[in-house]
Amino acid sequence: MKKIISFSLYGNVPCYQVGAVVNVLEAKRILPDWTCRFYTTDSSHVCEQLRYLGAEVVDMSKDPLVKAKMFWRFLAVDDPDVESVISRDADSVVSTR
Repeated sequence: MKKIISFSLYGNVPCYQVGAVVNVLEAKRILPDWTCRFYTTDSSHVCEQLRYLGAEVVDMSKDPLVKAKMFWRFLAVDDPDVESVISRDADSVVSTR
């Protein structure tokens, strides 16, 4: 069973994309047994970086929920392979708090 830190990432906005990368790095350091998962429509370049760093990336561009962008991060709750979920904003860096 997975432990997921779940994010919505959309709009190709640099501050959120940089925040996503920082979150993956900090999560590995602070919560090493958790995996970051990004529900996104962002560019393939950013998605490749996130995957390279060990994050899961879910392409939402063809999903029926494509307009519910802010709520994508809550989709991890319905994943039967997930035992625990933390939902975060991409620009809010994971911390010990």
